[in-house]
Amino acid sequence: MAGNLTNDQRKRVIKQYWKTENAEKVQQKWAEEFDTPPPTRLTIYRLCNKFDQTGSICNVPKSGRPISVTTHENEMLIALAFTQSLKK
Repeated sequence: MAGNLTNDQRKRVIKQYWKTENAEKVQQKWAEEFDTPPPTRLTIYRLCNKFDQTGSICNVPKSGRPISVTTHENEMLIALAFTQSLKK
């Protein structure tokens, strides 16, 4: 579930865990504040361990080829380039 949490939600989880040092209480508080299922105990522990080790709650950037985005404007430019020069 940690991948689905926003940074603000991650901050709340860590702050609540530091106050109570109890994952069940963090889950109870979550149920009071949000309409979504609470993070699992494992998610809470992993998030806290990640913060202790790295000092950050953000995910590590993924390696590999970046995702390219095709916008309507880019599609039109490509179509125009093909219609102007049919040999390309």
